[in-house]
Amino acid sequence: TRALMLSDGKIELIGGVDKVSNAYLLSNASDLNTNSSLEAADKAPSLLTVTGCETAYHAKDIMKLRISWSKKIDVQWAGVSIVGSKGEYIFGSNTGDMKVDGSAIDYSVNLNLGPGRYYLTVAINDSRGNPIEIAEKVRGFLIYGDQKNNVGGLTRMEFDYREVADS
Repeated sequence: TRALMLSDGKIELIGGVDKVSNAYLLSNASDLNTNSSLEAADKAPSLLTVTGCETAYHAKDIMKLRISWSKKIDVQWAGVSIVGSKGEYIFGSNTGDMKVDGSAIDYSVNLNLGPGRYYLTVAINDSRGNPIEIAEKVRGFLIYGDQKNNVGGLTRMEFDYREVADS
C-alpha cells in the first residue's frame, strides 16, 4: 500500500503509508513549541529548564529529559506528566521519596503511546509539598503513526528518575 502527500496541489511525497503519514505529522509539528494560541504559555518557565525533548518519537521509544533549576531553590521533589492534545491527562510520575539534593534530575519514560500530539507538564515542590513552579505544556512532541504497533487503552508507562550531581 502506498500513500501520497500533497501541498498546495503539488506532490510532496509518494511512498509507504508509514513514511508518508509520519512526514505529514512532522510537517505539521512546527507549532508544538512555538504556537502562541496554546492555553498555557508554551515557553521555557522562569525557574525550570527542560532539555532533551525531541519533536517526534515512535511508539515505545524512550524519552530522556533533564529538568534543572537554580541551585538557590530548595526542591524536595519534581514531577512530569504527559497530556494529550485536548488536555487529557495521560500519565504522570514524580521523584516521590527520592530526596533531591542537587539542582537537576534526569528523567526517562518509555513512550507506550498511540500516534498523536502530546505535551509535557513539569512541576517542582518544596519540602512542605507546596508547588514552587508548575510549567504546563512546557514542551510538545509527536508520536508517529506506526501501523505495526497496537498501542492504546490502559497502559503501563515505565519511568526512571536519577539525580544529577552538581558540578
